[in-house]
Amino acid sequence: MLYNTTKLILRGFRKKKSYSIVNVLGLSIGLTSFILISLFVGFELSYDRFHTDHESIYRIYTVMKKPTGAEKVPFTADPLVPEMQLAWPQIESYVRAKHVASTRVTSEEQSFYEEGAFFVDKNFFEFFDFDLSIGDKSKVLDEPFSAVISSDLAKRYFGNSNPVGKVIKVERDYFDPVEYTVKGVSGPIPKNSHIQYDLLLSFESSYHKTTIMMPNDWFWTTSAYLKLGDKNSIEQIEEGMPEFIKNHNVAKNSPMGSADFSFTALSSLHTSDVEVKNDYAKKQSIQHILLFSGVALLVLFLAIINYVNLAIVKSMEDSKRIGIQKVLGASRIWLIKRHVIESLIYCFMAVVLSLVTIEAVLKGFNQIVDSHITVPYGSPVFIGGLLFLILGVGVTSGIYPAIYLSKFKVVESLKESFSSERSKPLRVGLVTFQFLISQGLIVASLIIYSQLAFMMKPENSGLAPESVMVVPLHDMVDSPDLELLRNQLAKNSGILNTSGVSPAPGVDNYQGGVQGKQLSNYTGDPKTYFSYRVYDADYQFKETVGLELVEGRWYDSQIKSDLTNAVIINETAAKHFGWGAEALGQTITKYDSTVQYVIGIARDFHTESFQYPIQPAVFNLQTDNHSLSHLLVKFRTDETSSVLTSINQEWDNLIQTLPFDYYFMDDYFESQYTSELKLNRLIISLSVLAVLIAILGVYGLTSFTIHQRTKEVGIRKILGASIKNILSLLIKPIFMLIMLGFMLAVPIAYYFSNEWLTGYAYRIEVSPWLFAIALLSMLSIAILATSSIMYKSVRKNPVDSLRAS
Repeated sequence: MLYNTTKLILRGFRKKKSYSIVNVLGLSIGLTSFILISLFVGFELSYDRFHTDHESIYRIYTVMKKPTGAEKVPFTADPLVPEMQLAWPQIESYVRAKHVASTRVTSEEQSFYEEGAFFVDKNFFEFFDFDLSIGDKSKVLDEPFSAVISSDLAKRYFGNSNPVGKVIKVERDYFDPVEYTVKGVSGPIPKNSHIQYDLLLSFESSYHKTTIMMPNDWFWTTSAYLKLGDKNSIEQIEEGMPEFIKNHNVAKNSPMGSADFSFTALSSLHTSDVEVKNDYAKKQSIQHILLFSGVALLVLFLAIINYVNLAIVKSMEDSKRIGIQKVLGASRIWLIKRHVIESLIYCFMAVVLSLVTIEAVLKGFNQIVDSHITVPYGSPVFIGGLLFLILGVGVTSGIYPAIYLSKFKVVESLKESFSSERSKPLRVGLVTFQFLISQGLIVASLIIYSQLAFMMKPENSGLAPESVMVVPLHDMVDSPDLELLRNQLAKNSGILNTSGVSPAPGVDNYQGGVQGKQLSNYTGDPKTYFSYRVYDADYQFKETVGLELVEGRWYDSQIKSDLTNAVIINETAAKHFGWGAEALGQTITKYDSTVQYVIGIARDFHTESFQYPIQPAVFNLQTDNHSLSHLLVKFRTDETSSVLTSINQEWDNLIQTLPFDYYFMDDYFESQYTSELKLNRLIISLSVLAVLIAILGVYGLTSFTIHQRTKEVGIRKILGASIKNILSLLIKPIFMLIMLGFMLAVPIAYYFSNEWLTGYAYRIEVSPWLFAIALLSMLSIAILATSSIMYKSVRKNPVDSLRAS
């Protein structure tokens, strides 16, 4: 039976190629998006689960209790976890990792800045399941000044030679260079690990005599992980932490005066929704994962709807065939089986086409979602999932049409008196749902794009970061060298300005603070503490970054008092200090009793995502080049390449002890919106797929409608109806369905878009024009997709139309 049934089905494919192509394409689009998103979600949820004991490992976060509110940071103090292990025997082991950004590594003639450097405890490779290609896991970091490097680092510094036993020089900001001996080479680091390292240094070496830190000092610079004998014992530790904090005087040791601790399981670390700044761990919002999953399911559901709808439509044309099969003895069960098998074959073909499509688009998809997924063809889980998908989608999409078709009455089928009206409500409902989802996704993509465009507009950022190069100085450039470099750059016609600042806008910077009693004309509680961001900047900073002043002036080299007694604040600081519009002339008394007069109010500017409110900021004048951490270079946009080459050459000539390092300020600011960019690209892609599926469905339904109304069109033409009138008649049902879907989509899309936008401190207002654009887009695409088949029908000779059976 199966062979003969399959043979009949394949014969039907050849007879109705357009129907078959539309069905396979529709299912393939839905399956492609579903499989890709499933692989993406599976990869994101697999983070750190390759570690054998991932269920028993927890990372510690410190919750700093500031006067302005609690702030969670990914750091603890070095003595914390050793003391915790003494207090709780449930803690089997721990490991600490101290991330050191922009570490200069030198070996022989090679010198680079490395971002993936960590000081780690000697049991790092026993605690975690990272591989070593060279070295003994239990001994590789035993000795002080030992180092393990990645295979990429080994190739970069030592080529193809064995690096073990070689010496590298590691130089950190503020500290003297230290020599380390390479004891091992790491194997490939899994892409789904939140720890991505190139250089591991023995933890004891962080207490080198040239540093200011000692093992018992409570400097909050270290990430800590605990491994528990029983994962449920974390509850006991959490309950006992208040007493532990009290006994160890943590509040006194905390830089903010008070602190608490929280624990996050390693397996959920990557998808934790807690916003933690300055973390080396790459995060993926669980809300985004759920959103992507939901949209992918919707697209797959649209594909199934499309198949069901077209199958019902096809049944109208096949009613005579079904009647003949019943006359010849075909049972209802046989008919159901036949149509389910047909659906399974369609689904199998669609899955094969989907896998081919995935291979073609996988690289681009990884760029869109910033991931590293691959297709695990050899995985039993993946193969089983595909089989389940074929069976699930095939049966789901085929069962209703099969049951529906098997109900046909023999006499009505043979007389061709079977009416399609009984299936019309279902078809209208399914198509309306397709248009609802499609237009809802179009609106969602437009809103996300609008919010992203709003955040990335230069005039909204408060600065002019375009064509500004940022050169990190790493606090190791001598003052004469930097001054000479700036003088040389000033001779370049492509360079408009240079400025020194510490830190550069957008880079995490240290906090300053004052109490109310230190502010003039402050009428609130004198003990109220105000924290603010501090920028040390020179005379040229304002022009270089395009900072605007709403009141007052910038620092003037001709006014000597600006060097010691002047300060500039931003608008938010003026409000926080309680001055508002009366801020000019007010005073701030610094910790060293220096009185500073406010000479200018700078317009607020964003240095991080618009999700966060702008922080109070204070600009201090700094003329000592050695105290500045970054050099800013404003250049002409049309001379980017030549300016970059020129700066590189001047740097190499004048500052030979440091490799040249730079980035562009606008690129750095844009990186603040990685999550939004990823979400925007993915939603747009899924919206396009949803619209394409809907259009395939409309095309199939239009073909059927025209087939059903062939004689009607012919009669209308004979009676004098114009082509325009007939086209309007055919387009009207599509127009009505799109409008119905639009009216249902508007309140749903408006609600969810507003919910999403509440996560931003600075946001757009949802414009009615966005909904209008979605409607017009859907109407235009639908009409364009069906216009050719409609026009061909109305241009047909009426005589031929009336002869059509």
